Amino acid sequence: MEPRIFKIDKILFKEIDFEEHSDICVKYRADSFKVSFGNEDGFWEEDGRGDERYLAWLKNKDPKVFGSFHIWTNNQIIGQMELGLFHGDSSYGYIPLLERNSNSTPNGA
Repeated sequence: MEPRIFKIDKILFKEIDFEEHSDICVKYRADSFKVSFGNEDGFWEEDGRGDERYLAWLKNKDPKVFGSFHIWTNNQIIGQMELGLFHGDSSYGYIPLLERNSNSTPNGA
């Protein structure tokens, strides 16, 4: 099987603008629960305020060890990424969230 290669001229990683795009930010994180657990219940929790908790959590992270970004191409957000340094050893990094639109690559791949 041949490896799939996707060419996109420009991909930009921009820190999330919470004033402009908090709704998109929440959509991506809630969707990650649906993909991982079959539904979004664990994100929203019983009180339905998971969005507020998630946004507060992101905004209060130390930017020296954690970042949250929207992935852009052609002036459109096509995904979201969170990344940070490993808690016990800052020489390691991790990506707890990487979501993208299924229509952001050919054939929704």
